[in-house]
Amino acid sequence: MNPYLHKEYFDWLCSLVGANETGPFCVYSNLLTRLFQTDFNIIREFDNNRAVNGKYLRYYFDSNRDDYASNEQSPYHKSGNFYNENQCYPCSILEMMIALAKDIDVQYLYSNNCRLLIWFWIMIESLGLANKLDGYWDNTSDHDEVDWILRAFNLDAYELTQDGEYRPTALLFPIRNIEGYQQVHNLWEQMTIWYNQNINYLDSLYIDIFIDRFLKRYLN
Repeated sequence: MNPYLHKEYFDWLCSLVGANETGPFCVYSNLLTRLFQTDFNIIREFDNNRAVNGKYLRYYFDSNRDDYASNEQSPYHKSGNFYNENQCYPCSILEMMIALAKDIDVQYLYSNNCRLLIWFWIMIESLGLANKLDGYWDNTSDHDEVDWILRAFNLDAYELTQDGEYRPTALLFPIRNIEGYQQVHNLWEQMTIWYNQNINYLDSLYIDIFIDRFLKRYLN
């Protein structure tokens, strides 16, 4: 999908993760534009539902957009013209990540601490994109580090480490044990392994604390 043809929808997606004009992550507009411009490539068959759920955001935008950030509504509402006109387009990486963050929050790891916003920015940081702020990175450039990371993620690319092991180069949820990662069948399974490895850290997170720490780390 093209953010220049669907600016209102893109702006709504940004608002869900605090990256709208008045949100704390407004300095990442260029990065989220590139995530929106880049199709999500399904490597593992069981990740097809990640793309389906990402495209269902277009349902919400049509009919129930104000309720998406809450946990009280189902995504399967009667669609309007926007969904009908755009359902043929592939799911973008941005849509996939937002929908995955929502699914984690609601379906499996619901808590008062870790919300959709937190899960999304944890994934941004894990990918190595948290330092790509507006002013430091121009989304009109091609073939730079952001594109390399997104291609590596979409291709499930590996690199040879100094220890002689091949490790994935771009993950939403980095797993410490490479043998464990090689057994992963989908992003959801990857997340649950990562969660179990980081449960103490996650239990300490609250939205205000997370935002403050994140922005101090990358804005300074």
